[in-house]
Amino acid sequence: MSGDELAKLRSLIARELESPADPDAFRRALDDAFPDLRPALRLAAIKDEEHRTTFYVKSERVWFRRFGFRIMRPLFVVAILAAVGFSLQRAIDPTLALGCFLAGAFSFYAALQFFAFRWSKADQTRLDEARERYRMRLQRLRDGFDEGA
Repeated sequence: MSGDELAKLRSLIARELESPADPDAFRRALDDAFPDLRPALRLAAIKDEEHRTTFYVKSERVWFRRFGFRIMRPLFVVAILAAVGFSLQRAIDPTLALGCFLAGAFSFYAALQFFAFRWSKADQTRLDEARERYRMRLQRLRDGFDEGA
């Protein structure tokens, strides 16, 4: 590897360590700088792995946030329909029925929020760990090129 190529590689690694780029832009920069070199492919593979992990963790977190709201609407509709149905019957006190359905819906919602919070926190921890692994791998790669110079 020539001195110019090594300088380009160090520059790309330093830029990525400072502010991680979009995976496609990062790959294009690597391909432009090193069309036939193995380090470019290795860096692209590391970046792709970090991007996939980040994408799945973030999308899962968004899903859990929206899940609570999306599940509550049908539950409240069912509770209201059941309350209307029970109010048309005289065998069961409608106030008691509505209270029971609302208490059940609230209990489900509270449990869902508790678990969604825990799951979201665990996902954030996984995301932080993935980002740290990515930075460590880039630093090791940069240090390996520095030692070889």
